[in-house]
Amino acid sequence: MYRVVSSYQPFPNAIRVTNSKNIHFRNVHCYSDSKVSFDNALFDTTHNLELRQREFAWLTISGNVPQARAKQSSPVLAQGAKVEKLAGGFFSISGGTVDASGDLYFVDAKRQTIYRWSVASRQLDKIRDSPLDPVQLAFDKAGDLMVISYAGNGTVYSFKPDSPGDDVTLLDPVPTAPRPGLTAILPVNHWRNENNFTESVAVRKPYQFISPDRTTFIPAGQDFVTGELYYGSKLHDVLRAFGMAPVLAGQAFYVSDESEEKTYQAQVGDDGTISTLKLFAEQGGESVAADTEGDVYIAAGQIFVYDPAGHRIEYYRSAGATFAVAVWRQGRTRALHPHSSFFVFDRDTDKRAMNPVSRASRNVFTGFAAFPRVC
Repeated sequence: MYRVVSSYQPFPNAIRVTNSKNIHFRNVHCYSDSKVSFDNALFDTTHNLELRQREFAWLTISGNVPQARAKQSSPVLAQGAKVEKLAGGFFSISGGTVDASGDLYFVDAKRQTIYRWSVASRQLDKIRDSPLDPVQLAFDKAGDLMVISYAGNGTVYSFKPDSPGDDVTLLDPVPTAPRPGLTAILPVNHWRNENNFTESVAVRKPYQFISPDRTTFIPAGQDFVTGELYYGSKLHDVLRAFGMAPVLAGQAFYVSDESEEKTYQAQVGDDGTISTLKLFAEQGGESVAADTEGDVYIAAGQIFVYDPAGHRIEYYRSAGATFAVAVWRQGRTRALHPHSSFFVFDRDTDKRAMNPVSRASRNVFTGFAAFPRVC
Protein backbone atom coordinates (compact mmCIF):
# COMPACT_ATOMS: atom_id res chain seq x y z
CA MET A 1 0.00 0.00 0.00
CA TYR A 2 1.26 3.46 -0.79
CA ARG A 3 0.08 7.08 -0.80
CA VAL A 4 2.02 10.20 -1.77
CA VAL A 5 3.76 12.11 1.00
CA SER A 6 2.12 15.49 0.25
CA SER A 7 -1.41 14.38 1.28
CA TYR A 8 -3.29 16.54 3.81
CA GLN A 9 -5.82 14.02 5.14
CA PRO A 10 -5.89 10.22 5.25
CA PHE A 11 -7.81 8.35 2.58
CA PRO A 12 -10.50 6.30 4.35
CA ASN A 13 -9.52 2.87 3.01
CA ALA A 14 -6.61 1.42 1.06
CA ILE A 15 -8.72 -1.56 -0.08
CA ARG A 16 -12.49 -1.87 -0.41
CA VAL A 17 -14.16 -5.26 -0.69
CA THR A 18 -17.82 -5.70 -1.68
CA ASN A 19 -19.90 -8.88 -2.19
CA SER A 20 -16.78 -11.02 -2.39
CA LYS A 21 -15.67 -14.36 -0.99
CA ASN A 22 -12.50 -16.42 -0.84
CA ILE A 23 -10.28 -13.38 -1.25
CA HIS A 24 -6.73 -14.08 -0.09
CA PHE A 25 -4.35 -11.36 1.08
CA ARG A 26 -0.73 -12.28 1.80
CA ASN A 27 2.24 -10.26 3.11
CA VAL A 28 0.45 -6.91 3.19
CA HIS A 29 2.51 -3.87 4.27
CA CYS A 30 2.06 -0.11 4.08
CA TYR A 31 5.07 1.53 2.41
CA SER A 32 3.74 5.07 2.49
CA ASP A 33 5.80 7.53 4.54
CA SER A 34 2.96 10.05 4.40
CA LYS A 35 1.78 11.19 7.83
CA VAL A 36 -1.80 10.78 6.59
CA SER A 37 -1.90 7.72 4.36
CA PHE A 38 -4.96 5.57 5.21
CA ASP A 39 -7.39 5.14 8.08
CA ASN A 40 -7.95 1.48 7.30
CA ALA A 41 -5.98 -1.07 5.36
CA LEU A 42 -9.21 -2.80 4.31
CA PHE A 43 -12.93 -2.12 4.51
CA ASP A 44 -15.55 -4.80 3.86
CA THR A 45 -18.58 -2.78 2.75
CA THR A 46 -20.88 -5.80 2.77
CA HIS A 47 -20.39 -6.52 6.47
CA ASN A 48 -19.26 -3.02 7.53
CA LEU A 49 -15.95 -4.30 8.90
CA GLU A 50 -12.67 -2.37 9.12
CA LEU A 51 -9.14 -3.73 9.35
CA ARG A 52 -6.72 -1.08 10.59
CA GLN A 53 -3.46 -3.03 10.77
CA ARG A 54 -0.85 -1.66 8.36
CA GLU A 55 0.96 -4.97 8.15
CA PHE A 56 -0.24 -8.59 8.28
CA ALA A 57 1.06 -11.89 6.96
CA TRP A 58 -2.21 -13.34 5.78
CA LEU A 59 -5.93 -12.68 5.66
CA THR A 60 -8.69 -14.63 3.97
CA ILE A 61 -12.12 -13.10 3.46
CA SER A 62 -14.57 -15.98 3.39
CA GLY A 63 -17.62 -13.89 2.56
CA ASN A 64 -19.56 -15.43 5.44
CA VAL A 65 -21.46 -13.28 7.91
CA PRO A 66 -19.15 -12.62 10.89
CA GLN A 67 -20.12 -14.34 14.12
CA ALA A 68 -20.98 -12.06 17.02
CA ARG A 69 -18.51 -12.32 19.89
CA ALA A 70 -19.42 -12.13 23.52
CA LYS A 71 -18.20 -8.89 25.10
CA GLN A 72 -15.26 -9.59 27.40
CA SER A 73 -14.60 -7.81 30.66
CA SER A 74 -11.76 -5.34 30.23
CA PRO A 75 -8.73 -5.59 32.54
CA VAL A 76 -8.15 -1.85 32.03
CA LEU A 77 -11.42 0.06 31.58
CA ALA A 78 -13.54 0.96 34.57
CA GLN A 79 -16.79 -0.95 34.95
CA GLY A 80 -19.57 0.73 32.99
CA ALA A 81 -17.17 3.09 31.24
CA LYS A 82 -18.69 4.85 28.25
CA VAL A 83 -17.07 6.88 25.52
CA GLU A 84 -18.09 10.53 25.68
CA LYS A 85 -17.52 12.89 22.77
CA LEU A 86 -16.28 16.27 23.97
CA ALA A 87 -15.56 18.15 20.74
CA GLY A 88 -15.39 17.59 17.00
CA GLY A 89 -15.23 19.23 13.61
CA PHE A 90 -11.44 19.47 13.39
CA PHE A 91 -9.63 19.03 10.10
CA SER A 92 -6.58 17.16 11.36
CA ILE A 93 -5.32 17.46 14.93
CA SER A 94 -2.01 16.35 16.45
CA GLY A 95 0.96 17.57 18.48
CA GLY A 96 -0.77 17.21 21.86
CA THR A 97 0.81 18.29 25.15
CA VAL A 98 -0.35 19.27 28.64
CA ASP A 99 0.39 22.06 31.07
CA ALA A 100 1.07 21.82 34.81
CA SER A 101 -2.65 21.97 35.65
CA GLY A 102 -3.50 19.06 33.38
CA ASP A 103 -5.12 21.02 30.55
CA LEU A 104 -4.61 19.50 27.11
CA TYR A 105 -3.28 21.54 24.18
CA PHE A 106 -3.24 20.41 20.55
CA VAL A 107 -2.88 21.72 17.01
CA ASP A 108 -5.17 21.70 13.99
CA ALA A 109 -2.27 22.29 11.61
CA LYS A 110 -4.26 22.75 8.41
CA ARG A 111 -6.24 25.57 10.05
CA GLN A 112 -3.13 26.90 11.86
CA THR A 113 -4.96 26.84 15.18
CA ILE A 114 -3.87 25.86 18.69
CA TYR A 115 -6.61 24.66 21.06
CA ARG A 116 -6.83 24.05 24.81
CA TRP A 117 -9.18 21.63 26.53
CA SER A 118 -9.72 22.69 30.15
CA VAL A 119 -10.12 19.79 32.55
CA ALA A 120 -11.71 22.01 35.21
CA SER A 121 -14.28 23.80 33.04
CA ARG A 122 -14.61 21.01 30.44
CA GLN A 123 -14.48 23.63 27.71
CA LEU A 124 -12.50 23.99 24.51
CA ASP A 125 -10.72 27.29 23.89
CA LYS A 126 -8.95 28.60 20.82
CA ILE A 127 -5.54 29.78 22.08
CA ARG A 128 -3.99 31.05 18.84
CA ASP A 129 -4.95 31.11 15.16
CA SER A 130 -2.02 33.14 13.85
CA PRO A 131 -0.71 31.98 10.44
CA LEU A 132 2.53 30.59 11.90
CA ASP A 133 2.11 26.94 10.80
CA PRO A 134 2.15 25.25 14.25
CA VAL A 135 2.78 21.49 14.21
CA GLN A 136 4.12 20.30 17.60
CA LEU A 137 3.70 21.64 21.14
CA ALA A 138 5.64 21.33 24.41
CA PHE A 139 5.75 23.18 27.73
CA ASP A 140 8.70 24.28 29.80
CA LYS A 141 8.49 24.44 33.60
CA ALA A 142 7.59 28.14 33.62
CA GLY A 143 4.49 27.53 31.48
CA ASP A 144 5.92 28.78 28.18
CA LEU A 145 4.35 26.92 25.27
CA MET A 146 7.03 25.95 22.76
CA VAL A 147 5.76 25.54 19.19
CA ILE A 148 7.57 23.71 16.40
CA SER A 149 6.50 25.30 13.12
CA TYR A 150 6.42 24.11 9.52
CA ALA A 151 7.15 27.66 8.35
CA GLY A 152 10.58 28.80 7.21
CA ASN A 153 13.82 27.07 8.12
CA GLY A 154 14.09 25.67 11.62
CA THR A 155 11.28 27.73 13.15
CA VAL A 156 10.50 27.25 16.84
CA TYR A 157 8.72 29.93 18.85
CA SER A 158 7.14 30.27 22.29
CA PHE A 159 4.46 32.26 24.12
CA LYS A 160 2.38 32.23 27.28
CA PRO A 161 -1.02 30.65 26.49
CA ASP A 162 -3.06 33.59 27.83
CA SER A 163 -0.81 36.36 26.52
CA PRO A 164 -1.80 38.76 23.69
CA GLY A 165 -1.80 37.25 20.21
CA ASP A 166 1.23 39.20 19.04
CA ASP A 167 3.37 38.16 22.02
CA VAL A 168 5.72 35.62 20.41
CA THR A 169 9.36 34.81 21.16
CA LEU A 170 11.42 33.25 18.38
CA LEU A 171 13.87 30.62 19.63
CA ASP A 172 17.21 30.31 17.85
CA PRO A 173 19.04 27.02 17.33
CA VAL A 174 22.26 26.60 19.29
CA PRO A 175 24.98 23.95 18.93
CA THR A 176 24.25 20.77 20.83
CA ALA A 177 25.79 20.48 24.28
CA PRO A 178 25.10 18.46 27.44
CA ARG A 179 22.17 19.94 29.39
CA PRO A 180 22.28 18.22 32.81
CA GLY A 181 18.99 18.48 34.65
CA LEU A 182 17.08 19.84 31.66
CA THR A 183 14.13 18.08 30.04
CA ALA A 184 14.50 16.93 26.44
CA ILE A 185 11.48 16.96 24.11
CA LEU A 186 11.71 14.08 21.63
CA PRO A 187 9.55 12.60 18.83
CA VAL A 188 7.66 9.49 19.90
CA ASN A 189 7.63 7.88 16.46
CA HIS A 190 9.84 7.75 13.38
CA TRP A 191 9.44 6.46 9.83
CA ARG A 192 12.52 5.08 8.11
CA ASN A 193 12.37 4.04 4.45
CA GLU A 194 15.88 2.65 4.78
CA ASN A 195 14.88 0.12 7.49
CA ASN A 196 17.67 1.41 9.71
CA PHE A 197 15.60 2.58 12.66
CA THR A 198 17.92 1.61 15.51
CA GLU A 199 20.92 3.18 13.80
CA SER A 200 19.21 6.39 12.64
CA VAL A 201 17.40 7.41 15.84
CA ALA A 202 20.52 6.92 17.97
CA VAL A 203 22.35 9.78 16.23
CA ARG A 204 23.32 12.95 18.07
CA LYS A 205 21.44 15.97 16.71
CA PRO A 206 23.66 18.99 15.89
CA TYR A 207 21.27 21.64 17.23
CA GLN A 208 19.04 22.36 20.22
CA PHE A 209 16.25 24.87 20.82
CA ILE A 210 16.22 25.94 24.47
CA SER A 211 13.07 27.16 26.21
CA PRO A 212 12.81 30.72 27.61
CA ASP A 213 13.18 29.51 31.21
CA ARG A 214 16.24 27.35 30.30
CA THR A 215 14.66 24.14 31.68
CA THR A 216 13.65 22.41 28.45
CA PHE A 217 15.19 21.82 25.04
CA ILE A 218 14.32 20.31 21.68
CA PRO A 219 17.08 18.47 19.78
CA ALA A 220 16.90 19.10 16.03
CA GLY A 221 18.66 17.88 12.93
CA GLN A 222 20.41 19.79 10.18
CA ASP A 223 17.50 19.03 7.84
CA PHE A 224 15.05 20.89 10.09
CA VAL A 225 17.28 23.91 10.62
CA THR A 226 17.96 24.30 6.88
CA GLY A 227 14.39 23.50 5.78
CA GLU A 228 15.38 20.55 3.61
CA LEU A 229 12.58 19.26 1.35
CA TYR A 230 11.63 15.69 0.49
CA TYR A 231 9.54 15.52 -2.70
CA GLY A 232 8.37 19.05 -1.96
CA SER A 233 7.46 18.35 1.68
CA LYS A 234 9.23 18.59 5.03
CA LEU A 235 9.59 15.22 6.73
CA HIS A 236 11.97 16.16 9.54
CA ASP A 237 11.41 13.95 12.58
CA VAL A 238 10.20 16.84 14.76
CA LEU A 239 7.55 17.70 12.14
CA ARG A 240 6.42 14.31 10.90
CA ALA A 241 5.98 12.75 14.36
CA PHE A 242 2.44 12.51 15.72
CA GLY A 243 3.64 13.97 19.00
CA MET A 244 6.60 14.87 21.20
CA ALA A 245 7.32 13.65 24.72
CA PRO A 246 9.39 15.03 27.62
CA VAL A 247 12.18 12.92 29.10
CA LEU A 248 15.02 13.48 31.56
CA ALA A 249 18.47 11.99 31.08
CA GLY A 250 18.59 8.47 32.48
CA GLN A 251 14.85 7.90 32.28
CA ALA A 252 13.40 5.12 30.16
CA PHE A 253 12.00 6.44 26.89
CA TYR A 254 9.67 4.60 24.52
CA VAL A 255 9.82 5.25 20.80
CA SER A 256 7.95 3.59 17.95
CA ASP A 257 9.31 2.39 14.63
CA GLU A 258 6.25 3.25 12.57
CA SER A 259 7.45 1.70 9.32
CA GLU A 260 8.32 -1.72 10.80
CA GLU A 261 5.67 -1.58 13.55
CA LYS A 262 7.90 -2.19 16.55
CA THR A 263 8.32 -0.30 19.82
CA TYR A 264 11.63 0.15 21.61
CA GLN A 265 12.71 1.16 25.08
CA ALA A 266 15.77 3.41 25.16
CA GLN A 267 17.92 5.62 27.36
CA VAL A 268 18.39 9.33 26.74
CA GLY A 269 21.60 11.26 27.38
CA ASP A 270 21.82 14.76 28.84
CA ASP A 271 22.14 16.17 25.31
CA GLY A 272 18.93 14.44 24.20
CA THR A 273 20.63 11.64 22.27
CA ILE A 274 18.84 8.28 22.30
CA SER A 275 20.93 5.19 23.03
CA THR A 276 20.72 1.57 24.21
CA LEU A 277 17.61 0.71 22.23
CA LYS A 278 15.97 -2.53 23.29
CA LEU A 279 12.96 -4.10 21.59
CA PHE A 280 9.98 -3.70 23.91
CA ALA A 281 7.05 -4.99 21.84
CA GLU A 282 6.43 -6.47 18.40
CA GLN A 283 3.81 -3.79 17.96
CA GLY A 284 4.45 -0.26 16.82
CA GLY A 285 2.62 2.54 15.19
CA GLU A 286 2.20 6.27 15.17
CA SER A 287 2.63 7.02 18.87
CA VAL A 288 3.59 5.63 22.26
CA ALA A 289 3.48 6.87 25.86
CA ALA A 290 4.11 5.46 29.34
CA ASP A 291 2.27 6.31 32.55
CA THR A 292 3.55 6.58 36.12
CA GLU A 293 2.64 2.94 36.75
CA GLY A 294 4.98 1.88 33.95
CA ASP A 295 2.21 0.77 31.60
CA VAL A 296 2.85 1.58 27.94
CA TYR A 297 0.20 2.73 25.46
CA ILE A 298 0.76 2.24 21.74
CA ALA A 299 -1.54 3.93 19.23
CA ALA A 300 -1.68 2.17 15.88
CA GLY A 301 -5.21 2.65 14.55
CA GLN A 302 -6.38 1.29 17.87
CA ILE A 303 -4.88 1.29 21.36
CA PHE A 304 -2.62 -1.47 22.67
CA VAL A 305 -1.74 -1.46 26.38
CA TYR A 306 1.36 -3.24 27.70
CA ASP A 307 2.66 -3.77 31.21
CA PRO A 308 6.28 -2.80 32.05
CA ALA A 309 7.51 -6.30 31.15
CA GLY A 310 6.17 -6.00 27.60
CA HIS A 311 3.10 -8.23 28.03
CA ARG A 312 -0.03 -6.98 26.30
CA ILE A 313 -2.83 -6.53 28.83
CA GLU A 314 -5.46 -4.73 26.80
CA TYR A 315 -6.57 -3.99 23.27
CA TYR A 316 -9.06 -1.22 22.73
CA ARG A 317 -10.67 -0.55 19.37
CA SER A 318 -11.88 3.04 19.25
CA ALA A 319 -14.83 4.26 17.20
CA GLY A 320 -12.46 5.79 14.65
CA ALA A 321 -8.88 5.03 13.73
CA THR A 322 -6.69 6.49 16.47
CA PHE A 323 -3.06 7.37 15.85
CA ALA A 324 -1.54 9.22 18.80
CA VAL A 325 -1.44 8.88 22.56
CA ALA A 326 -0.32 11.02 25.49
CA VAL A 327 -0.45 10.78 29.28
CA TRP A 328 -1.21 13.70 31.57
CA ARG A 329 -2.47 14.80 35.01
CA GLN A 330 0.31 13.13 37.00
CA GLY A 331 0.17 10.16 34.68
CA ARG A 332 -3.49 9.45 35.34
CA THR A 333 -5.22 10.58 32.14
CA ARG A 334 -4.74 9.33 28.59
CA ALA A 335 -5.23 11.26 25.36
CA LEU A 336 -5.30 9.83 21.88
CA HIS A 337 -5.46 11.62 18.51
CA PRO A 338 -5.92 12.68 15.67
CA HIS A 339 -8.06 13.62 13.50
CA SER A 340 -11.53 15.09 13.84
CA SER A 341 -13.02 14.45 17.29
CA PHE A 342 -12.21 14.32 21.00
CA PHE A 343 -13.52 11.63 23.38
CA VAL A 344 -13.09 10.55 27.03
CA PHE A 345 -13.82 7.45 29.07
CA ASP A 346 -12.82 5.99 32.46
CA ARG A 347 -10.05 3.53 33.21
CA ASP A 348 -9.69 1.52 36.42
CA THR A 349 -6.41 -0.28 37.12
CA ASP A 350 -7.64 -2.05 40.25
CA LYS A 351 -8.91 -4.62 37.77
CA ARG A 352 -5.31 -5.30 36.73
CA ALA A 353 -5.04 -7.67 39.70
CA MET A 354 -7.08 -10.18 37.69
CA ASN A 355 -4.39 -10.35 35.00
CA PRO A 356 -1.65 -12.87 35.90
CA VAL A 357 1.01 -11.12 33.81
CA SER A 358 0.38 -7.72 35.42
CA ARG A 359 1.03 -6.33 38.86
CA ALA A 360 -1.94 -5.02 40.83
CA SER A 361 -2.40 -1.25 40.90
CA ARG A 362 -4.24 0.93 43.38
CA ASN A 363 -4.98 3.95 41.21
CA VAL A 364 -8.27 4.77 39.50
CA PHE A 365 -7.74 6.52 36.17
CA THR A 366 -10.49 9.03 35.58
CA GLY A 367 -9.98 10.09 32.00
CA PHE A 368 -9.13 8.78 28.59
CA ALA A 369 -9.35 10.94 25.48
CA ALA A 370 -9.27 10.09 21.81
CA PHE A 371 -9.10 12.01 18.55
CA PRO A 372 -10.03 9.45 15.88
CA ARG A 373 -9.15 10.05 12.26
CA VAL A 374 -11.82 11.27 9.88
CA CYS A 375 -13.55 8.45 7.99
